[in-house]
Amino acid sequence: MNKLITSKIIYKDIIKFCFNKKGKWKYQLALVNKQWFGLVKKTICSFLVEDFNDLLYLEKRLKIIYKVQEGQRRLDYHNKYYHSSNLIYDDSINNGNNYYSLLNCLKEIKFLNLDKNSKLNGEFKLSNNNLNEKEKEIQEYESIIESIRELISKIISINKLKFTRSDKFYLDFKPFSSYLTSFYIKSSNEITFPLNVIGNTISNSPNLKTLSLSSFCYCSNPMEFFKAISESNIVNFYLNIQSSGNLLIDRLLDLNYTTIKVSGAKLFLTRFNQLVLTPGIEYIDSPIHIMENEPIENIKTFCNNIQNNNSIRQLSISSGLYNNGSLNTLNNNIIDNSNNNNNNISSQTNLIIMTNLFSTVFYYNNTIQSLCISKLPILSEEFFNSLKSNSTINHLELTDGTLNLDLLNNLSNLLTSTINCKGEKNKSNIKYLSIRNNNLSDINSSLSIMFLNNKTLRGVDLSNNDFTIHQTAKMFESISNNQFYRENLYKLNFSNSCKFQTKESIKPINDYINNSKSLIAINLYNCYFNEQLENNQQEQQEQPQKSQEFNQDQQKKQKQLSNNNNNDMILFSKKFDYRTFFIV
Repeated sequence: MNKLITSKIIYKDIIKFCFNKKGKWKYQLALVNKQWFGLVKKTICSFLVEDFNDLLYLEKRLKIIYKVQEGQRRLDYHNKYYHSSNLIYDDSINNGNNYYSLLNCLKEIKFLNLDKNSKLNGEFKLSNNNLNEKEKEIQEYESIIESIRELISKIISINKLKFTRSDKFYLDFKPFSSYLTSFYIKSSNEITFPLNVIGNTISNSPNLKTLSLSSFCYCSNPMEFFKAISESNIVNFYLNIQSSGNLLIDRLLDLNYTTIKVSGAKLFLTRFNQLVLTPGIEYIDSPIHIMENEPIENIKTFCNNIQNNNSIRQLSISSGLYNNGSLNTLNNNIIDNSNNNNNNISSQTNLIIMTNLFSTVFYYNNTIQSLCISKLPILSEEFFNSLKSNSTINHLELTDGTLNLDLLNNLSNLLTSTINCKGEKNKSNIKYLSIRNNNLSDINSSLSIMFLNNKTLRGVDLSNNDFTIHQTAKMFESISNNQFYRENLYKLNFSNSCKFQTKESIKPINDYINNSKSLIAINLYNCYFNEQLENNQQEQQEQPQKSQEFNQDQQKKQKQLSNNNNNDMILFSKKFDYRTFFIV
């Protein structure tokens, strides 16, 4: 039976091989393979155009790919085994020997910063010097983009186009393809962008499923665009606009999508409530703007709509109004509103009302699998109790001031207790947890207890918090003593959160790493040894005032020393890369 092989499948096979081995070398092997496949994807499957020479080379490459494609089509007609799909093997041939066939494949083309290139933004057309040369340049330019546009429309593998700050070039290019499934454009806002041109791309790309519009501020001719998008098959829509008062957002969000992500805009609670009611919507990622005098009915509608929705699978909400806020602080600062109308309450009281109503939502909603709340402190003890009765949420992110120290014990209890508040079995099935950027400290050992007794987590992100040396030691001791984690925990991120007494204090971590059968990556970026930090500070105090050049040299040496110090701990890169396909 023929089976399609992709880089992801190969990578997963390597990881499975590593699971059965011991030693740090297996993490390095996993990292090398991950970086290799990333390099292959970037250099082979993607092409970046930044100047006119890149455009010339792109045309040559597309011509070669098209010839290979047409030749391979003829071969495929006569050959059942060496098919043109990326990688194929047949277990039934020659006692299971694999047969591979590679096709020169280009999937994505990116056009970057071409508005700054006079050769590609049409400015050379305005020059009055050397008319003959100008005409030749115009003919060459138009010939190239016409050739590339035609080739893109014919090459099966190219399904994604990205234009970043290349408005003028895009208006000349006007691409389209029946094979195009994803289209991204980020405006430079150097001109008033005619949306009807994007409408033309959408209308002539019948298989387009994903549309991303970013940084649009000045637009014109929207009616053809609205018509094209309403008649299209687009199901994934991503919108980032620079102007919060842009009227485009209301018209765009009136359409039905499966996935929608909005940023850079004030999405008022009324508009968000309408968005949640979109039939069949599965993914929402959007900021919520709560007005100072938000009617309480809007808050009730917000909670009721989420509670009763049966289509959303991933919900991500955030707010820029409250940073690192504490529910107790808000309670202490509530303004006396006894003289105000019941429908007009202060912004702080709004948050208290939302907290109380939101706390019971997940007793009833059984479809949301991924819940992300950022910069919005609307959590309570009852909220965590409701999650004990919810078996569908497996991805939970409470970040950027959403979670405070008072609720840390409730989170621990959610992930360790076997019964809920009603005496029933705890149904919680959270496999990935992120509480990054909350400035937390594990004073009551809540996280240590959670790590010792939890039986569900596969990935954890505790980055950008503030754990002491003692708390760090206890947490890693708990992780090391949890037999479930040895078999199932894939990734840990403690970057910029932990302090260590000495190098000997990381021995429990090393033991865990060497004995774990599942760990793929542990991120301890910017986690330092307290001993080394004190020595560096003492040296700085003892040094007399010296020249600026010498001080810069010393800083470089100290930075290098600090990096060398961290090398004993860092196994993977700075970026914490969590992927859901590791969750099984």
